[in-house]
Formats: sequence, C-alpha cells, structure tokens
Amino acid sequence: MDVDLLERMIHDDAVQHEITYRLNETITGARWLLDAPAGAASDQFWPTSPRYWDWHDNIGFDFQLEDDVEHRIRSLVRDEGLEDDLSQDWGITDLTL
Repeated sequence: MDVDLLERMIHDDAVQHEITYRLNETITGARWLLDAPAGAASDQFWPTSPRYWDWHDNIGFDFQLEDDVEHRIRSLVRDEGLEDDLSQDWGITDLTL
C-alpha cells in the first residue's frame, strides 16, 4: 500500500464529507478510506477476487504493514480525530468497518 497516496486522499478536500455507512450511521470519507489497510492487515477480511475462490484455504497468506506505514496510519487517525472512537490500545485492524 502506498501510504503517501492514502495520506493525499484523506487530506483531499473532495473526501471531506460524510458517507452513509449503515441505515442511521454516517462516517467521514477519511474513516471509510482507512478501512482498506485495516482490512488487508486483518485475519477476518480476505481479498475475494475472484469471488468464488477461497484462496486463503489453499495458499498461505500473511500481510504485515511495515512499522513506518503503521506509524503514519496511526498519525492519520489522530489527525482526523478518529482516535476517540477507538479503545486505548487500538490496533490497525480495529479500523475495519
């Protein structure tokens, strides 16, 4: 993941709005974008392409974020004020929607 691109997208004025996430819930565009690296790092969310292939059952897969990338994502979460919605000991995978 190119964290530079993620930072640029999150700080872009075009995503500085709210998105309807669930029936009565809205989230910021930044919060929605942070789901991508969180999902990749999570053991619960596997890429599904092609959708019929459960490749995680057939191929060993382990995704690790580099320390610098994780630090920058944590900084983005703080900068966007999203840290208040997370537990004190939150991890990147806690950003999944």
